Amino acid sequence: MSALKRTEPEDLRRGAPKGRKVLWIWDKAGIDFAQWHKWKRANGIYFLSLAKKNMRPETLAEWNWDPESPVNRGVLSDREVSTTAHVSIRQVRYHDPSKDTEFTFITNLPTSVPPGVVAQLYRMR
Repeated sequence: MSALKRTEPEDLRRGAPKGRKVLWIWDKAGIDFAQWHKWKRANGIYFLSLAKKNMRPETLAEWNWDPESPVNRGVLSDREVSTTAHVSIRQVRYHDPSKDTEFTFITNLPTSVPPGVVAQLYRMR
């Protein structure tokens, strides 16, 4: 995360024009919720990561999503949670049927992105 913080937001945007959102998919070491919030608000930079095992966020809201949609197959939950940095983020729990493994993703992507797409984006990183 310290390397990302030393990078100028324009470089993180990789030449994307103003108004286009940019998504970084990062490992668990890249978690800094206050920085994520700052980059999202000021620069349109979004993040997606796996949650650390020791995270104990507080659930603020459960988001509605379509469990019948094929894109959401394997999704267990989609919720807004509060972090220790007092920033609310999105948490998607997903069961990968091919590996019989559960994953918890954290992101600042809006809920307009279906939770199954969040899981697929991480898988494709």
